Amino acid sequence: MAGSPIRPICRPICYPIVRSINSVVGGGAVLPAGAIGVWYADQYSATPSPRIPNEITKATNTPSANLMAPGRRLFANNNIWSTGGTITRTDNAATAPDGATEASTLVCSGNWYLLPSVSKVLPAGTYTMACNVKRNTGTDQQFCFSKDTVATRSSVKTATSAWTRESYTFTLGAPSTTQQTVLCSIDGVTAANIQICDFEMYAGSSDLGPEVKAGHFYVGANGLDTTPTYAAGALDLSTGGYGFIQFPTNYTIGNVTAVMLVSKVAAGSSYQSMMSKVQSYAEFSPHLETQGGRPVTSIKTEYEFNGTSGLWLFLNKGYHFIGHRYNGTSRDIFLDDMKVWSVSGAVGTFTLQDMFAGIVNGTSLPTGYKLSAMALYNSALTDAQVETARQALYARAASLSPVPYSRWYFAEGHSIPATGGSYAYLFGPNSSPSVVGGVKAVGGSTLASMSARGAAVDALLPTNRTGRTFILSVEIGTNDLFNYPGATDAIAAAAYASALQTYIAARRAAGWKVITCTILPRSDAGLTAPEIAAHNARRALLRTTQLSWVGTLVDGCADFANDATMGPDAASNNTTYYNADKIHPIAAGHTILETIIRTVANAL
Repeated sequence: MAGSPIRPICRPICYPIVRSINSVVGGGAVLPAGAIGVWYADQYSATPSPRIPNEITKATNTPSANLMAPGRRLFANNNIWSTGGTITRTDNAATAPDGATEASTLVCSGNWYLLPSVSKVLPAGTYTMACNVKRNTGTDQQFCFSKDTVATRSSVKTATSAWTRESYTFTLGAPSTTQQTVLCSIDGVTAANIQICDFEMYAGSSDLGPEVKAGHFYVGANGLDTTPTYAAGALDLSTGGYGFIQFPTNYTIGNVTAVMLVSKVAAGSSYQSMMSKVQSYAEFSPHLETQGGRPVTSIKTEYEFNGTSGLWLFLNKGYHFIGHRYNGTSRDIFLDDMKVWSVSGAVGTFTLQDMFAGIVNGTSLPTGYKLSAMALYNSALTDAQVETARQALYARAASLSPVPYSRWYFAEGHSIPATGGSYAYLFGPNSSPSVVGGVKAVGGSTLASMSARGAAVDALLPTNRTGRTFILSVEIGTNDLFNYPGATDAIAAAAYASALQTYIAARRAAGWKVITCTILPRSDAGLTAPEIAAHNARRALLRTTQLSWVGTLVDGCADFANDATMGPDAASNNTTYYNADKIHPIAAGHTILETIIRTVANAL
């Protein structure tokens, strides 16, 4: 990959917005209509070349038997085609025989040659290479084919002022060490300036003609690549394998939805996606995650959510549904039966025709996934339609036992849990049983503003909660307890406790198991000395009440205030554990808080 994807700083608008998909459909759910591509791994075929047909087009356009790398529009991509000598390659630079501006130009000199970037064993047998060529200058141009880079050459071929289809048939008496079939110079020194498209190779002595671009998923770097493997309804792309999808038309995308059923079985790379636009990955690479466990949406631009999240870790957790959608106003991520992340903002249109499957732009960015199925729509499905798609993919892959995640954890509150790398994120990989989830907390929140988000938090909960656990931790009070109305500290703390308990009761009634967190000290210059004193006196009173709720009014209490390092009134002055602002814990402090909340959450 030429450089890492752009990763804009996430502003407050990027904080998670969660919403359930509560529609229920009867048995026999099918994918919503209107997809431009649907690929079921159980339709995989290894011969004549590995492929998964596009269900939308396979009835009228069967997959090609081409054994070469994709031979149109992509000669300038080093993941697909390599060069020797000197070749300047420009894609979509000339009009192809069918009238589309999809031919490439090759300006070649020296001992030049063009070959597939991934070389594989070529079995014994007869093969035919062919391509469409035309001169790209005022005089005819000469070139050859070769079955062994340039050890031997075909007869001289000529590119004229008109498109012609040139071919070369050869026979190997024993398996070749590698596939080194190439287009090359006639003698190692003669230059050539040509237009080219539709470069294919077929087993046998016949040229079967240009490959039809029907959106089929061609598995592997070329037709001889056995890196991706198939077994029992799943295509394994976890060992660095990838493939290509080329649509017959260049779609202009205004809205888009991508859905898939996958299982993560290897770590993968820093950015992971089952599909990615070739050469313009920043426009469309609907990421599943980053290796650090961050949910990412890449529809026109990249957004990473909430710093380093340890709550988005899928390794060895079975098959799960993931969806990405852009509806003109927001980019949304769906996980199983819930819409778990959203970021607002319009991104405009983009085009989509050539796609990688299993890598993000470069072979150094593979996915760690097995694929059961995926589908792509050039429209924004509704929440209900996304849920229908999930049910359809689950039903199709029943033998793989896909089930929604059984344990979820979300954190609510103010900036302390919202900070990237907070105890909420650290808890994810340490949870036992394991959890997935995220952080709903928003910096600057008060009890009132957090309560206003209550309905949105409850909307995360799916209809089907049987046998599943949904944990919500609540840390609030740092921003408003010190000045909460009340004639005395005791009265103010009691009033705050009553309002907090009302909030907690509503969340529990909705289906959450709620952990209340006792309040940490603050000693910052933003408060006067009397306000700091009020904060500490009131948090002590509130703590006593919070502890009394356990077992009746709340499911657990993470007693941060009782910790000898983090909880005393003067603790926030200790820069070993607190930021210089004397409010927010730093990494060492969050590590301590994580051990406290982990014990409580694991018990639920």
